[in-house]
Amino acid sequence: MAGRRTLLGRDVFGRGGSADAREASARVADVADLLRACLVLLRVPEHADAYRPRLPQLWPVQDALARISSLLAAGVEGELGAFLPKVPQDGPARDLRCRAALASTLVAGLELCRAGTLALEQPQGRQPIQVRRVL
Repeated sequence: MAGRRTLLGRDVFGRGGSADAREASARVADVADLLRACLVLLRVPEHADAYRPRLPQLWPVQDALARISSLLAAGVEGELGAFLPKVPQDGPARDLRCRAALASTLVAGLELCRAGTLALEQPQGRQPIQVRRVL
């Protein structure tokens, strides 16, 4: 019956350990020493350059303002989507570029609407925004 046996460290205690065990217990360090040693290994050299990934080229609001103004001057009116730039189908970060182009075009449209150059109308929610020139 295993439950009735004596257990070392609970019921019975061993006599002195070996010299290796006593020496190992004397080399115990605290957590702060461990962290200092890790910091030495993780330190970045002085001559190392920081990694800076290339950011994708997004459609800026200034370009959207110029595009909307030129299309309005040419007589184009209709949905806001007609004023969006062409985004390459296979380009990197295509979804991000499309969202940025839509946001920039909307902000540019709002700026031109505030200036009185055009009118933005959305008859009901979830319908396309209509752009028309103000005379």
